[in-house]
Amino acid sequence: MVSVVLMFGMFGLRAVQAWLIGGYSVLAFGLAMYSGVRARPDIYDPRVQLAYFICLILFVCGLTAVSQRVAAMRDRLRAQRAELAAALERISLLATSDDLTGLPNRRAMSELLERERQRSDRAGHAWCVAILDIDHFKRINDVHGHAAGDEALRVVARVCATTIRSCDAVARWGGEEFVLLFRDVDPAHAVAAAERIRASVAASPVSFGASTFGLTASIGVATHQRGDEIAQTLSRADRALYTAKVAGRDRVRDAAIG
Repeated sequence: MVSVVLMFGMFGLRAVQAWLIGGYSVLAFGLAMYSGVRARPDIYDPRVQLAYFICLILFVCGLTAVSQRVAAMRDRLRAQRAELAAALERISLLATSDDLTGLPNRRAMSELLERERQRSDRAGHAWCVAILDIDHFKRINDVHGHAAGDEALRVVARVCATTIRSCDAVARWGGEEFVLLFRDVDPAHAVAAAERIRASVAASPVSFGASTFGLTASIGVATHQRGDEIAQTLSRADRALYTAKVAGRDRVRDAAIG
């Protein structure tokens, strides 16, 4: 019984705890054997008790050493699980975020929009999508270089992220385009939010190296209609963006108005 208790107990202990319990067991049994030899030497032969005591020491020391090895293996497995969890988190982050701007990428936003569509179909609330496009982005790359264009993308990303509400979302859709999700809003409020973003972009010049240049953005807004697919809502927002571009850029257009 003692061996069973020690064996299963020690496998759940750390090394220091196992050695302390092992030492306590040896001491307790040693005192018990010594008391038996002193009180009834006719029953407890000193030589036999000494042999038992030596066997006990060997057994406890061996079991404690095994327990220490098991504890070390447990610690290694725990560290490996932590490393694996961190690696999976990094992989998930790389798969769903844009390296340049730090915003969610197209894949992450597509999943978010689909979840919002499903929530809207159940609850019937209104929500809107906006597509933002940096005006004359190719000219920025041609005149100031691609590194300056990258900085322009980061500036727009920061403006969008700091201007929208905490319940809304923004993602880099691709190239110089960004997609914004406005939750629980009617078209008028979504257009007003897009207008604030447009004005903030226009008021945020880009400084790169020795050059500083301004930015403008065109934005198309579309309200999601219940029963539509996400692609249909995005297509209407894209058409509104095209209307804003044709009208002279640096403006917001609502798909319902044109």
